[in-house]
Amino acid sequence: MLQISRRRGGHGTLVLLCMLAAGGGAWATGQSAAPSGLAEVLGRVGAYVTEYERALGVVISEECYEQTVDVVDGVTPSIRQGPAKRRLLSEFLMVRLAAAPELWSGVRDVLEVDGKTVREREGRLERLLTGPAEDRAQRWRELSNESARFNIGPVVRNLNVPTFALVFLRPTVQPRSTFEKAGEEGTRGVRAWRIRFVEQRTPSIVRDTLHQQDLPMHGDVWVDPVSGRVLRSVLQTGSRPSGRGARIEVRYAPDARLGIWVPVEMRERYESRAATVTGTATYRKFRRFETEAKLLGD
Repeated sequence: MLQISRRRGGHGTLVLLCMLAAGGGAWATGQSAAPSGLAEVLGRVGAYVTEYERALGVVISEECYEQTVDVVDGVTPSIRQGPAKRRLLSEFLMVRLAAAPELWSGVRDVLEVDGKTVREREGRLERLLTGPAEDRAQRWRELSNESARFNIGPVVRNLNVPTFALVFLRPTVQPRSTFEKAGEEGTRGVRAWRIRFVEQRTPSIVRDTLHQQDLPMHGDVWVDPVSGRVLRSVLQTGSRPSGRGARIEVRYAPDARLGIWVPVEMRERYESRAATVTGTATYRKFRRFETEAKLLGD
């Protein structure tokens, strides 16, 4: 479950813990006929996400992540401490957790911070994947917490997986939301359907853990109505009039080495009454991790 909490005394700090995420880019379903309506397209999208998660395996990519903090005038001086900009270079891992093989999650292993190498990090992802199964969950938590300390601003993100929006498109999760066709747009040479969704069921996937409140998600996905492939997604919680909320936009592109579509860019915006944190992450050099500790494509 994705949890959002505001720390007491933390000036409206948001804590994002992404514990549920789908795998990367796209999967061809083999369908070729034009769809008859929204229900059929959603069925194809659900089949695509299901088949994709089975096929992806364990994938590692290089992530370049730039963050900026804009502090609101008049807030407590302590909120202004720390850098206003930061650049992280990391390896980003998407993997099924052994404790919950039906779910996907991700972890960020920071290699460089503002151009300076992080010490004592060699082989951490390999140890995470090849060590004793009973120790992996603990090492996963330790690595995610250690990497989160490099984030800047009042928004604390332990984990942020670019494919989280795909969770809402799984066949078993689709009934949580209402869907509507919001138009058609050309996207990467495809006449894509723009589908808007609003989460309705409770408890919501995103929760404010401090106030024990549901934070239902809403957003848009751009899909190929024939294959079910996801080309772009926008996931949001909160609203601009409230002065708080999160917005995550992800774009996908084909990867020749893996033979699938993968997330190549993620843009984030987190707003609170104290500050706005923006981030842009780009992904490249995707490769699969094999059980023999070999990275395909290296």
